[in-house]
Amino acid sequence: MLKQMLPNFEQEAARLSELAPSGWVLAFNYTPFGPELMHSTFPKSWQEAYSKGAIFMHDPVLTWITSTPEGMIRWSEIRHSDPYNILSAARSHGLSFGVAFSRKLHGKQSFLSAARKDREFLDAEMAEMGAKFSFWTNLLHNNAGLTEDERIVLALSRDGLSQTEVAQELGLSLATIKARLKRTHLKLNATNTTHAVAIAVTLKLI
Repeated sequence: MLKQMLPNFEQEAARLSELAPSGWVLAFNYTPFGPELMHSTFPKSWQEAYSKGAIFMHDPVLTWITSTPEGMIRWSEIRHSDPYNILSAARSHGLSFGVAFSRKLHGKQSFLSAARKDREFLDAEMAEMGAKFSFWTNLLHNNAGLTEDERIVLALSRDGLSQTEVAQELGLSLATIKARLKRTHLKLNATNTTHAVAIAVTLKLI
């Protein structure tokens, strides 16, 4: 599902796996019943243990995530108690060093948690991962940051109007339409207007 909803997801996921070789999990609209959308590359053994053992109920990382409207942190910096030694159990599956990102937009909690075995994540690596996470949450839960005017020009483009026809329809200059479309390309990480329209339609933004 995320492959269809997030631009260049396969390439972005491959890069995340380079940064977090032990695995990562990306979840959107998390609730006590689980996330609406999720993708995990954590070891299957850990995923099974986590699910069967109801580890999520006592996971200090998830506790930090659900109590943090927006932020990022290394697992080693989390101060929530870990009476069930969950982080120690994670290390036995190769998840020795980790980082977590949390963001809540319009009441929808999303998170990214990633791990590696050899060392702590560098600040630059966290910044790169955080930028990806922020872009994805904006895309799915904040209309990608598109203004109403930008969504209108995309909708008209979807309906087959040329840029000149869109300008005539809205009573605006061609330069204004081009500028609005260019902003949609940037916000949607699209290569052109056709690509931007396809992404917007997939995400039901128009």
